[in-house]
Amino acid sequence: MTLNHPTCWAILLAGGGGQRFQATSPEPLNKLMIALHHRPVLAWSAQRLLACEAISGVILVCPDPMRSPYQKMLQSHLAIASKPILTATAGTSRAQSVASGLTALANLQTPPDFVLVHDGARPLISQTLIDRVLAPLFEGQAEAVIAGLPVRDTIKKIAGQWVAETLTREHLMAAQTPQAFSFPLLHQAHRLAQQSTCATDDAQLIEAMGYPVHWVLGDPKNLKLTISDDLSILSAYSSGQ
Repeated sequence: MTLNHPTCWAILLAGGGGQRFQATSPEPLNKLMIALHHRPVLAWSAQRLLACEAISGVILVCPDPMRSPYQKMLQSHLAIASKPILTATAGTSRAQSVASGLTALANLQTPPDFVLVHDGARPLISQTLIDRVLAPLFEGQAEAVIAGLPVRDTIKKIAGQWVAETLTREHLMAAQTPQAFSFPLLHQAHRLAQQSTCATDDAQLIEAMGYPVHWVLGDPKNLKLTISDDLSILSAYSSGQ
């Protein structure tokens, strides 16, 4: 049933160590602080979430030593300051970090109806994609929604140096964030999982509970900064935005 005035907060994940990026970078860098056209990666992500009319505020989940540097950086780079940006302490896994953000939301005077989870390392999230992910929730069609891109390449399952199986790509997609959920449902999923380190995204926990997960078309430009070579692609995509 569609809610009359639903509320939604975003959890912005900024707790990863960036090991794959560090392994491919010639110098040690915090990838979330790297500038894309004079604005840090994390500021791009935060700005686009805050600009969404449906989102009431953002929970930034980060390591405690980075809390002050990130807050100061965002204050100097964000054009929208009318919505709250709260912080929560990142865990040692993605699941633990999301759980920390959910706890912060549960402690609000009025917890939200919905929560959107996004990786801080995906700076070029578009308003169109945010709206597309949130629409099934706000319209009462689903309680869990993810963005994804159909797989174009032939996918092989491997065992060591050998191909074990060729998978049927028509039933495969690459999941992205944002992912959006009923807040009570996702909160329950993380409590049941007891902050499992195995889940690589939140939809996996919802699936484990037996709930259906709706998917909408993602965006090829919604690239995650994972290795240093991704910077040149993101820079090209962000030019003029």
